[in-house]
Amino acid sequence: MISRRSFLVGASVGTFAAACKRREEPLDFGASAFPAPPAPPPAPLASVSVPTIPAHAPRTMRLERWSLPAEDLPVMPGSGRPLASSEVAVLIPEGPADARYPLVIALHGRGEARKEPSAGALGWPRDYKLGRAHERLAKPPLIAADFENFVEDAELKRTNAELAAQPYRGVVVVCPYTPDLELGGGDNRPNAADLLAGQRPYGEWLVRQLLPFARKRLPVFASAAATGIDGISLGGHLALRYGFLFPEEFGFVSGLQPAIQSQDAAAWAALAKGALAKNPRLALRILTSSNDYFREAVIAFDGELRRAGVNHVFQNVRGPHDYAFNRGPGALALLRGADTLLARQ
Repeated sequence: MISRRSFLVGASVGTFAAACKRREEPLDFGASAFPAPPAPPPAPLASVSVPTIPAHAPRTMRLERWSLPAEDLPVMPGSGRPLASSEVAVLIPEGPADARYPLVIALHGRGEARKEPSAGALGWPRDYKLGRAHERLAKPPLIAADFENFVEDAELKRTNAELAAQPYRGVVVVCPYTPDLELGGGDNRPNAADLLAGQRPYGEWLVRQLLPFARKRLPVFASAAATGIDGISLGGHLALRYGFLFPEEFGFVSGLQPAIQSQDAAAWAALAKGALAKNPRLALRILTSSNDYFREAVIAFDGELRRAGVNHVFQNVRGPHDYAFNRGPGALALLRGADTLLARQ
């Protein structure tokens, strides 16, 4: 059972809905003839509304921006200061009105955490060009420019073959402003308990406040199996942390170039093993690249996962640890991972 001590007193999904301000913005990219019986029988199954599950993703997404009420935000332990901003950006495929999609929470990197929250929340939609990646996945074949040229010919051919066999169908992406939390690196390394105490309140806000609110408001499947969490760099570290901390809430957990340390690889593997013990259906993916700052640590994490017998997907691709990667391989990987590994029910 998750402790509720770190929640802000009085926060609820109801107050979210009452106080949320919603803004939509365009993206740059796109009767029976028989008498009734005395006791009518239950409605036939055919009359039940069944959501549309698109076989192919709509070509475009729309952007919504939410400003959630400040009283619903978590508070930094011991300081009384807000731990997160109320700013959230959401990318929604523009499909049929009754269409439903999986939902993935996408956490941005440290560069956006150091911006104003209204700008930081646009990390994935604007700075990392996630809408453009969606448009290209919806109309394959991909070309090298879609990866910002960080792709080998063999990988490009394999990706297009996979898209031909299983077309991309689209996901809803919820992009909250992510604060610049302590990750535990450097010389002044906090102990594990202090690190968790500093990171946990934001994760509880994501899972206990933002996620239920988003499920009520968006065209998504509300099951844990249809819900994922992913992120890059800082966001990759936190996505893994919260996926392992709340494994029953997710069907897919991923870290793209996660900001982790090699000496923590065994500890991360133990967290992953514990998470899968609680939710054996949880899909796990970790990704690094040829010039990723955290490449050695992610490779060490992969090795520890293998030794621990933890089923997972490990991707080692081409590219640096920068905005060009985020706009190319990073954006494509986030969408394809969620689209492939999340349920549609």
